[in-house]
Amino acid sequence: MVVACENGVPTHPPASQLSPGLTVFDAKPDFGINAAYVKNGRVIYIETRIGPTTPEAIRLNDPTAPLHEVDVRFVDQYGATFTAQMGGDGFIEQTWAAEMAANAGRAYTAAERTEDFVMSREAANAINAQMNAAMIEHVEPLLANTRVLPHEDPRLQARVKNLPTTSEVGYTNYTHYADLYKKCLVGCLGEHAAAYAWDYNQSTGTYDWSLNTCNHGTCAGSMSYYCTSSSVHTYQAQSYFTGDTTTSTGSRNGACCTNYNWNPGSGQHNSNDDAFYEMQQIKNGSRGSCSSTSTYSDGCSATYSCASGNGNGEFSGPCCL
Repeated sequence: MVVACENGVPTHPPASQLSPGLTVFDAKPDFGINAAYVKNGRVIYIETRIGPTTPEAIRLNDPTAPLHEVDVRFVDQYGATFTAQMGGDGFIEQTWAAEMAANAGRAYTAAERTEDFVMSREAANAINAQMNAAMIEHVEPLLANTRVLPHEDPRLQARVKNLPTTSEVGYTNYTHYADLYKKCLVGCLGEHAAAYAWDYNQSTGTYDWSLNTCNHGTCAGSMSYYCTSSSVHTYQAQSYFTGDTTTSTGSRNGACCTNYNWNPGSGQHNSNDDAFYEMQQIKNGSRGSCSSTSTYSDGCSATYSCASGNGNGEFSGPCCL
């Protein structure tokens, strides 16, 4: 496994080089956190990065929106990301998406992955206990993304009970889900939306990764659930809607890559356009163009596009591609 460094300090040393519990290598409010958490000889790595200020219009209309766009990832001992948050249109640390793709499909058991998720919560709580108030923008998303784990979530568990078996489908079985979340803005004259992706690995019988998007405002997991779309039994071990299924770092990853503008009809994309572009990637199992004028229908009457900014204020659902 490649050992990453910040200021010369290794952030991914093996468990054998670390003491049990939490080790913080780096913690700066204007940069992020690099840490490791060891339990019973197993290690996970915790990283956060702070990005641009959340658009003022979003913060004025949504007092609970974060001050900055913040990225988070939890990495297992094999180098595979199993939980992440993306604050804006792409990861602040541009290598993250490629590393996630390069380490996809690592071998593990259901018990190991469940333990990774459990350790992520323990690590978040340990960081919360250790950090001072200046680090709150980094600590809060760590806590939020580990509050409910896959094996504890009734919705996640219910949706996989009736999946067909590998023999019925005939090929490798990974099922990718994209959950749409939203909240009202300005007395529901507008809405902010974001997507939460999950992958269920039927060969191990467990969820093996999640990705929570924020689309320049409140993150998906902190809003109201709206609907789910899925791509059942794909070949890819991981199909993040960061879009990078290769190990290249040159491509744009994430949501729409046109200019952002919260106002519908601006000719630039807003969070609703981002959300349905993210949903579309999971539904189709492919990235598509993040700058295209192609429209994405919500399955009812509304359409969204990365290049036209026509993501309307009112959802026409409940519809989900």
